[in-house]
Amino acid sequence: MRLNLIVIMMTSLLVLPGLNAQQRRGNFDPAKMNMEITVNGKVFNENTKDPVEYANVILVSKRDSTLIFGNVTDENGIFSIEKVRPGRYALDVQFMGFGKKRIDMIAIRPDSKIFEIGEIYLKPELVNLDEVVVEADRVSVAFQIDKKVINVGSQAVSASGTAIDVLENVPSVTVDIEGNVSLRGSENFTVLVDGRPTILEPTEILQQLPASKIENIEIITNPSAKFDPDGVAGIVNVVMKKNKIEGISGILNLNGGLNQKYGLDGMFAYRNHKFAAFASADYSHWEFSGERISERVTTDIAGNTFSTISEGDMNHTREPYSFRVGLDLYLTDRDMLTLGGTYGNRSGERISEMVYEEMSSIDNIKKEYLSIDKSERSGDYFRFNLDYQHKFNNEGHELLGQFNYSGSTGDEESENRLETLTESTSVAQKSLEGGPGHDYRIKLDYTWPINPTDKLEAGFQSRIDISDEDNEVFYYDTRSGQYEYQEDFSHTTQYKNNIHSVYTMYSLERGRLGLQGGLRSEYTDRKIELAGENEEYVIDRLDFFPSAHLSWKQTETTQIMGSYTRRIERPRGHWLEPFITWQDAYTVRIGNPDIKPEYIDSYELSFLQYFGKNMISLEAYRRINNNKVERVQSVYEEADDVILHTIANVGKDYVFGTEFMFRMNLLRWWTLNWMGNLYDYRIKGEYGEMAFDNHSFNWNMRLNSDFKFSKGTTFQINTGYNSPTVTAQGTREGDFSVNLAVKQNFLQNKLTTTLQVRDVFGTGKRESTTETDRLYSYNYMEREAPMVMLNLRYNFNNFREKKSDRQGMDDANEGFDSEDEF
Repeated sequence: MRLNLIVIMMTSLLVLPGLNAQQRRGNFDPAKMNMEITVNGKVFNENTKDPVEYANVILVSKRDSTLIFGNVTDENGIFSIEKVRPGRYALDVQFMGFGKKRIDMIAIRPDSKIFEIGEIYLKPELVNLDEVVVEADRVSVAFQIDKKVINVGSQAVSASGTAIDVLENVPSVTVDIEGNVSLRGSENFTVLVDGRPTILEPTEILQQLPASKIENIEIITNPSAKFDPDGVAGIVNVVMKKNKIEGISGILNLNGGLNQKYGLDGMFAYRNHKFAAFASADYSHWEFSGERISERVTTDIAGNTFSTISEGDMNHTREPYSFRVGLDLYLTDRDMLTLGGTYGNRSGERISEMVYEEMSSIDNIKKEYLSIDKSERSGDYFRFNLDYQHKFNNEGHELLGQFNYSGSTGDEESENRLETLTESTSVAQKSLEGGPGHDYRIKLDYTWPINPTDKLEAGFQSRIDISDEDNEVFYYDTRSGQYEYQEDFSHTTQYKNNIHSVYTMYSLERGRLGLQGGLRSEYTDRKIELAGENEEYVIDRLDFFPSAHLSWKQTETTQIMGSYTRRIERPRGHWLEPFITWQDAYTVRIGNPDIKPEYIDSYELSFLQYFGKNMISLEAYRRINNNKVERVQSVYEEADDVILHTIANVGKDYVFGTEFMFRMNLLRWWTLNWMGNLYDYRIKGEYGEMAFDNHSFNWNMRLNSDFKFSKGTTFQINTGYNSPTVTAQGTREGDFSVNLAVKQNFLQNKLTTTLQVRDVFGTGKRESTTETDRLYSYNYMEREAPMVMLNLRYNFNNFREKKSDRQGMDDANEGFDSEDEF
């Protein structure tokens, strides 16, 4: 009996749980079980209610506290963790400068596809600057779905320079010794400052911006329909430093170098939960010297040749200054008003003294002259912006209105004097150019996240450009020794250019796949008038600019992206001036008001792979440029020994290439960045009844090495090479340069000194050749080298928030350079 009772009890213990389990299983459909659940959430600053970007989000198992998975928040504070299995978890959220927050008791059921955490608020912590410990350098280049982000603080070799010096050491960009910037082989691109346009030319504004005041530079080679479509090669957006911490803070930079190079700049800021304000100023004085050699041979219709050989020195002085202020007002938790203004002055002078040897086949008599060319340029520029942002209840649902005004005044005086070796003036010209320019923009952008995976964006913009330019010409009278006004060669030109645009974009995510499509339509109404001459050049046109982007996220460390955009390059103001301007005694320039805009079709495909702190990026691109605009040369009809420079549509050019970047932490103290651009270039067309089809394989390389000898000492060496290339009428030779820098921190990282040596071996040069049926021209120029600069930087503030330097997916374990955090 006892034995039977024991058997019954044991059988019950074994069978009843199974029956109970069967009953439970009877209410659950295994087919509905989802073993790959996505966890979503949003992270905000508890005080300002702003999204927190780059916050680390880690999912931890409640059973054994092991790390399950992690990710970081995007610019809107949103994070997403994929392929999470059902179970019980805790979520840890942390970010430098904020208190760590844990969310317990997260129960994820197997019948869920998406688990929403909701909004998470982190409380800021104030950390004394003396307690900050430098662990590692910030990432020099970060990749996002539509752009490359260049961290300026990581480039010691450009600490005393400008935005151009920063761009000299980044992928996609080349800079010649005169400071001319090319993006993937094209000098035609758009420059934005904090996402806003400027009335200055791209090279001009990049020369005005000190590197020490720049947070990062974004390279956008295939912008979406949301952006203005201007620029053959894309957009360079310069993001200036702003106040990111509560309380008072500031930064001061002093620069000094050999041969009259010096400058200073500073920025002061204050922020609390109601408003943020800043003010900054900068001044610099730069002098550059160099040597120039040229040889040219022209042929007249009768077959006679005229040759000139010249050699001499040149000097370039640049002396800009600017002031910048800004104010953010947090009207409510969902409304913000931003005001900003900039005033600056750009002054510069170029002087060259060239000895010319002139000979003609008519008499074979050698003549020698001294050509003295001097140009002075100065003018003010100013910008004002007013932004209003309203955030709706749903995250990411917002309306942004912007008004931007930029203006400039400019005066340029050029004097070209040809003297005999006895110092008597034989020929001289002087020209004066000047006039105001105004650019007004009104913009409205609307963003509506329809659901967690779909988003609609739309907006419109009106651009109104108005400028007047006076050009006065004077010829030197050898009898009176005075310059006399030449009415027949003096002009007043009025420009009016109105562009009205609307756009719409739709983006979606389906698992690992992300898609974005957009269309922008622009109506252009442009008129150029020559005052008193009854000449008008009018454009009345409607254009469409589609864009498409896709991404495939294979894993958290592997991503493939592709895109297509259609763009336009509109003629710049001085390209259109239909009158002669003398550049020196043997060179004249004339614009072309009939020039057509360039239309560009651009395709990209990129692959990104992270290996811990190492990264590989590969990009293939194809660009077709219709109505290619080229600077061309010919023999001036009024004088057979003078070369005429002008602008013309010459046909089409084709670019097919690949870009790569390897970032490797070879040793704990040695980081290597190797980047390159290899592309096949072909330009095909016709100019002056002469057809051409020129082709070259081009490539450029950058090799940047950082050696961290201690927590306070860094040595950096950057090397670069640009290969030869072809143009519509000739070739341009390659060049090579090496830059060095040593950076040392003092006073718990409050003071930083950087010694820079640019073009160490003096190998920087510019060499080009132009050939037509009646013209041969060779030009060679080399700059002052090496250039030595010393930069002193001092940070001050009561307290400082630590900031994550995660700019890419591999940065979670890296630290930062505290002197670059502002």
